[in-house]
Amino acid sequence: MYRAFFGFREKPFNLTPDPKFLYLNASYREALAALHYGVVDRKGFVSLIGEAGTGKTTLLRRLLSELPRETRSVLVINPAIGFEEMLRFILSDLGHPPAAGAGKLDMLEALNAELLDTLARGGNVVVLIDEAQDLTIPVLEELRLLSNLETAKEKILQLVLAGQPEFDALLARPEIRQLRQRISVSARLRPLAR
Repeated sequence: MYRAFFGFREKPFNLTPDPKFLYLNASYREALAALHYGVVDRKGFVSLIGEAGTGKTTLLRRLLSELPRETRSVLVINPAIGFEEMLRFILSDLGHPPAAGAGKLDMLEALNAELLDTLARGGNVVVLIDEAQDLTIPVLEELRLLSNLETAKEKILQLVLAGQPEFDALLARPEIRQLRQRISVSARLRPLAR
């Protein structure tokens, strides 16, 4: 109906986030710049907070489309899984699925080797986790420990955690203060004004 009436080439209202239709007002430009900075400058942990429906997923997809070619990425869209499942998914998405029955230590060693190899080739690796408010505290603690994968000079794994304001409340809990302290770049999306 809209396409014919207005002469659009594509449907204007889809439920699937399409980054080419992202409206970059000042708040979104600032958030996108913060995400770029956190990933490209190897800052380790980056957080993105916004209410449901404000465009976090769309912004993550836009970031992915704009990252340098040598940046390898993994997008986790369903984080309501255990850490070992997430680790298995990350390795598989990077092209190195772990062997059946591989333990956590084996997977961590494989991830570290993959990160060092990517770094040696001039690359970077970022894991973007959408709906981060659904992460459990044990998984958040394990993710914090992943940030120990580094060289003497820089972080070799960047982690972007995007979630609703409940994720902000989760980060405020005392038992994960060490993770909160490692978030070096924070961005916040605000709803569009009239």
